Amino acid sequence: MNNIYVSRNEEAAYRIIDHEAMIVVPGNNTLYVLNRVGARIWEVAIGKVRMEDLAETICGEFNVTYDLALSDINEFVKELSLKGLLQIKS
Repeated sequence: MNNIYVSRNEEAAYRIIDHEAMIVVPGNNTLYVLNRVGARIWEVAIGKVRMEDLAETICGEFNVTYDLALSDINEFVKELSLKGLLQIKS
């Protein structure tokens, strides 16, 4: 998974409230709500961040192994990229 990067959709409007992220993408009338872990991934995905770095951050802040964090982040990022919230780059 080396050299795979994640970044936010810069056009998305968001707010973090009580450790949850509320996100709207222009042209889409859907409000996306991310839980505490998802909100943390959103916060860290400023600019361009490696998937491995996201996993290390989540491991350091939540009670999860690196391998599980990386696997879950991979699925989470794919889902959010399909909705236009995150972008995956290599």
